[in-house]
Amino acid sequence: MGYPETASLGGTPPRQFELFADLPDAVIAAAVDATGRANAVELRHWGGAMRRGAGPVGHRDVPFSITVDGDPEEPLARHATGGSFLNFLKDPARTHTAYTASDHRRLREVKRAYDPHNRFATCLNIPPATAARLPVGPGDLDGVLGRRVARDDVLGAV
Repeated sequence: MGYPETASLGGTPPRQFELFADLPDAVIAAAVDATGRANAVELRHWGGAMRRGAGPVGHRDVPFSITVDGDPEEPLARHATGGSFLNFLKDPARTHTAYTASDHRRLREVKRAYDPHNRFATCLNIPPATAARLPVGPGDLDGVLGRRVARDDVLGAV
């Protein structure tokens, strides 16, 4: 069962989720206009723990999001950053938008090292990198992950 089909398990993935660097009048007008056609429109200000920390959580610097439970709103998308958060993705084809380009590249390197045949490809898949060099030793991914990683750590978790 893919993520979009999990709506029947209790909870509905939003039909549209967009991140915004700011909220100009055109975005506010489009959000207000969407309330007439959507079940719900939600504006969130992100900060606090979401904004702090390290790790592959993309777009920590983007302060606003708008979620529309209704038909996608093109006027909103025009002003959005193009990024997303994994928890709000309905379309698995947009998984890469939940990460910064550098984080997604590093995650693909990890996937290439530990799952080169992409066996763990369900739901919000990150495909393995296709570069010529494949890290072969446990220490080869230290710079990719930002910490010491042993192959047994990953294999033991599976």
